Amino acid sequence: MKFGIFIGSTVAFLALACTKPNNETKTDAPTCIQEKIKSFQGQSCTRGAYVYEYKHNGQTVFVFNPGYCQTDIGATVYSADCEILGQLGGVTGNTVIEGADFSNAVKVSSHWQKI
Repeated sequence: MKFGIFIGSTVAFLALACTKPNNETKTDAPTCIQEKIKSFQGQSCTRGAYVYEYKHNGQTVFVFNPGYCQTDIGATVYSADCEILGQLGGVTGNTVIEGADFSNAVKVSSHWQKI
């Protein structure tokens, strides 16, 4: 009986410990990006939305992807100064931001996401 309780407690603990919180926000982004994330949280789709940080073309950029509610919505790419650099995807399937293909960008971290 004690062994069963131990196993059950262990499984419950591991399940909780491994669960990634939905809508977790990282706070080391520039202040203007943090403000945009707060606004974006209420405007994004119910699942699949995210804000990721990348290194692209020698600079830090932030991709705001609205999620899976509409297929023709592109992801907006912002500089660390909150300037819009362009759109990825969307109807045109764009992959170029500031003259460079975004497929060469390196993901640095996730700042917020809806799973």
